[in-house]
Amino acid sequence: MTPEHSDDRHRDFVRSHESWQKHTEALPLRKNRKERGTVFEIDLDHLIDYVRPVAADAASGSTQFDYPKVAAAYMDDLERVQIELEQTPLSAEDRKLYVDYVGEFRSLLQNLSSLPVPVEGHLGFRASALEAFRFLTEQYHFKLVETSPVEVQFRSSTMSVRLSYWPQNPIGSVEIAQCDDDREKAYGFTLDDIAYAAGLGVRFDYDQFDLKTPRGIAEFLEAAASLLRRTAGALLEGDPTEKQVFLRKAEERERRYIETMEQQNSA
Repeated sequence: MTPEHSDDRHRDFVRSHESWQKHTEALPLRKNRKERGTVFEIDLDHLIDYVRPVAADAASGSTQFDYPKVAAAYMDDLERVQIELEQTPLSAEDRKLYVDYVGEFRSLLQNLSSLPVPVEGHLGFRASALEAFRFLTEQYHFKLVETSPVEVQFRSSTMSVRLSYWPQNPIGSVEIAQCDDDREKAYGFTLDDIAYAAGLGVRFDYDQFDLKTPRGIAEFLEAAASLLRRTAGALLEGDPTEKQVFLRKAEERERRYIETMEQQNSA
């Protein structure tokens, strides 16, 4: 897609978003939310709340979401709301109002689904994550199982490594977990746990990286990957003895971190 086509689609979305916003604010159920009573009204109200922040980000030009994927999920929810609308007794006036609104809602989501998703991800996160953690597939037989503009996940037969763009809470940026036949993880380690096991203190030094710039994100991911390569090879291989070692270290780190916070607060 050429930049011109991308700009055209974004402009179309901005226009549909502005119109949808005005009609949303005019809905009776949004003007007086205490009086919404039918299943249809409640579910439509919830769906509006889910979509509004994502649509606002899309209108601002954010690249954090896989818009076609997100729009498809919301469209499924809207179809269920449509069925509820058809089954809800309403006055002729209210029915026309909601039928028109649901139609406009559908048009908004169709425009949302047309927005392009940068191959490199948000601020280059996806490309940088794939490059920095390529060693997982080359050395430890992991497979790439999921990607989005702000998330990349690798999985082996026993372990999972999930990378997330989370500048507000960077402790959640890297998670290493045990997997059991695709069931929920048995436990997980953060980058803080890996750093502590390596003797680097109770927290990984996130502050040295500017996580709101492509360069800072790339440097952070490379540093995280380097730490795992140096200190967690046996864990990545699924060695049960190493897992127990990291579990003990993680529990010890948690205790020490809590003690440190309590001392700081008391001071």
